[in-house]
Amino acid sequence: MGNSFYTVKVLGSPTEFMDRIIFGVCILTVYLGLLVSPILFFSDYGGFTIKNPVHMANIKINFLV
Repeated sequence: MGNSFYTVKVLGSPTEFMDRIIFGVCILTVYLGLLVSPILFFSDYGGFTIKNPVHMANIKINFLV
């Protein structure tokens, strides 16, 4: 019981235009989503974050031997 889309299509025949467009758009959308969504989520442009109110900080470490 194979996949009917693979069994009906003759091996080596050209792929239909709409199949190429649909799969190309889907794959491109997923790739762009994976690349761009973290950048937008963690940047100021995403709208999910607020400006950092901390402008300066000091840390002092003392060692007692």
